[in-house]
Amino acid sequence: MFTLFDKFDYIFYPSQVMNPHHKNARDKMLKQVIKHQGLSINEEPFIKSIDSHSIFSAFAFPHASEYRLTLLEQFFASTWLIDDFYDRLECVDSHFTQAIRQICQNPQKKIEIEQFNQSQIMNLTFFQGILLQMQENAPSSWFNRVVKNILEWLEVAAESNHDGIAIRYVSIDEFLKLRVIQAGVIPTLDTIEFAHERYLSDEIISHPYFVRIRWLICEHTAISNDCYSYAKECIENQLSSNFLAVLLSTTTMTFDEAVNEGIERCNDLIRKILELEILIVTEFPDNEDVSIILRGYKEFVQGHLMFSQASARYKSNRSPFADLKKPSLDHINHEKNIN
Repeated sequence: MFTLFDKFDYIFYPSQVMNPHHKNARDKMLKQVIKHQGLSINEEPFIKSIDSHSIFSAFAFPHASEYRLTLLEQFFASTWLIDDFYDRLECVDSHFTQAIRQICQNPQKKIEIEQFNQSQIMNLTFFQGILLQMQENAPSSWFNRVVKNILEWLEVAAESNHDGIAIRYVSIDEFLKLRVIQAGVIPTLDTIEFAHERYLSDEIISHPYFVRIRWLICEHTAISNDCYSYAKECIENQLSSNFLAVLLSTTTMTFDEAVNEGIERCNDLIRKILELEILIVTEFPDNEDVSIILRGYKEFVQGHLMFSQASARYKSNRSPFADLKKPSLDHINHEKNIN
């Protein structure tokens, strides 16, 4: 039986740990979620689901301030609620999608809520409130970029309901192009700048080296996520929009071969990311913002894998991976002791 965590090449910073502000940020985030969902503090399993997501920010942004980490945890909670709403839909809700679109395009504009139920209203107002706070705490150029990428994710999420898209693609590479968007990795990568309060100019972010390194990181995140989430998505929920599931349906690979393919792709992507980092540093010498964001990118890649291993979200007795059957942090602590 496979173990995942020790197969990925990822340790850029062996001493990387969770953000020390996580507990306070998590508590503040939960209060906002409870407020906007009309829940009690002990509501289960909803609170556990949100909680299993919240440690992502703590691993991905280990140096963010408590204030920024709190905003990011609320942002990811709000997008998870939207994502979950689409997952549960049997058909596309065009009115809800249009409302989300309107909020992204103009967070300050009041939305017409009369046509929505209470749950939808709470989701919309929560999302609008956190976007407004992020807009107030970031340059307009960055905010416009992240909103554009959120809208791109929204259109795919609204149309696909997160499944049924894989069968239309004859190659894994073609599938990955959409999977990166569908998984919301691109706007998530943008939040690294927000976490560090260091923003890349439009000129730098559109440079071919940066376009390339961002895409490589997004691919790595999408593939590794699909390996970790295989039991949850494909075994328990019978979804097909998953890297391993698409490999199995479009090739003659066995499951073990498909997993090895995913791991090998991820490790090759790490090598390419490190090669590009050298080119970027040469292209932008003495640019402190670039240096900080490049470090943030690597912390993000490492933090995402640490989150995937630690989160209860991917633990399952039905998991084909031995280390995902264990208590959440055991394997991480074992690896840290080795290193």
